[in-house]
Amino acid sequence: MKVSSIALKSIACMSAAALVLAACSNDEQDSTESSQTSATQSAENTSAENTSTEAASEAKLTVTDPYVKAMEGDKDMTAIFGVLHNDSDAEITITSFSATIDAEKFEMHEVVDGQMREKEGGFSIPAGQSLVLEPGKEHMMVLGVTEPVKAGDKVELTLELADGSTVNVPDVPVRTIGAGEENYGSDADGMKDMGASESASADHEHHH
Repeated sequence: MKVSSIALKSIACMSAAALVLAACSNDEQDSTESSQTSATQSAENTSAENTSTEAASEAKLTVTDPYVKAMEGDKDMTAIFGVLHNDSDAEITITSFSATIDAEKFEMHEVVDGQMREKEGGFSIPAGQSLVLEPGKEHMMVLGVTEPVKAGDKVELTLELADGSTVNVPDVPVRTIGAGEENYGSDADGMKDMGASESASADHEHHH
């Protein structure tokens, strides 16, 4: 049986059309998959940005104007000051702290009746309020320092909260200040007279 040339041409055309349709279908599928991948990546990026924003917004404790008192080589203790801000709607308690200073102890202190003592339970800051750490009052004490803490250096401070979270304060500057001349006597555990000496020095500077 003979097949006309017209019929053969029709079959060829139909085959070519089928191939074109298949190619188009594959291209559309690839395009769809590419679009879906791009959409997924975009969603992931947006999610990461949102997470970062949420983490930043959840930082309810902030520290402003922090600094470390410079310490000469013949000393073995220094202190950290600044302002702690509680921007949350609940009380925040700092139970301990550490810093990038080679030292034996990191303690939170207060001055009562001119005498310095370790603050029992740490520093508690009511909701929406601030606590000023300054010479002669509440401050963070670093004891048994083995290396000089020089003016111009930078220190990283880490605050540990009662809920188990931490707050990192990087690049805390070291400054030479007149206030904060500590006098602990010969017994490090019998630390005293710091508040009186710091307060006197602070009052002297205030009147200038």
